[in-house]
Amino acid sequence: MRSPSPDRPRPTASVAALLASALALVADGLFLLHRDLGTFEYWIEEDSFVEWATFGILLGMTVLAARRAVVFGPGGARRIWIAATLVCLFGAAEEISYGQRVVGWDSPPWFLEHNRQQETNVHNLMWGQVNINRVIFGKWLTIAIVLYLLVLTPLARRGTSLRAFVDRLGVPLPRASPILLYIAVALVVRAHHDITDETNELMELYGCATFLAILLDPANPEAAAPGAGTARC
Repeated sequence: MRSPSPDRPRPTASVAALLASALALVADGLFLLHRDLGTFEYWIEEDSFVEWATFGILLGMTVLAARRAVVFGPGGARRIWIAATLVCLFGAAEEISYGQRVVGWDSPPWFLEHNRQQETNVHNLMWGQVNINRVIFGKWLTIAIVLYLLVLTPLARRGTSLRAFVDRLGVPLPRASPILLYIAVALVVRAHHDITDETNELMELYGCATFLAILLDPANPEAAAPGAGTARC
């Protein structure tokens, strides 16, 4: 494993503070959940601190991804980071329903009919009897995260050619500690899902914090170097 260059020190303290803050919010939420379900649901409802914290993290990821897209030269890496920028921006906008409750505008009739919360966003849409949030943002996103953390990362660490390909694309690989913490938090939060599915908001917050930590301090910092993505892929 190559070490970061001297002019790019690891942001260890910032990453630790980020994950510790997210972990503290998760713990606080679970404590409230056990003490009083009504208090927990009020604490985690729309426009709560948890929602705005998640929005802030996604916005930070958007900025970092956009910076990577600018840094990399033409080729596969730039396309990946442009796509990542758009995905993060989409997630941030979805989190606050595109500012609908802040501005106070009404949802168009189509969203009033097809959105579970009558809001202007995609993740709460119902397609017939299909819950878009459960299928796309639950099932498929979970599969993608598992493949990234538990399949791609170990293989890239062991395989020289795959690692070189990943670095050339500018794909950050997570360090071991964020992965282990993420799995532990996921198991604990999932154990409370039978009480209320609002615990998903806690996992959403911690998951976003984990991926921001990976962007800030990847196990392959050379993948974020200006020259790493100049080769076409």
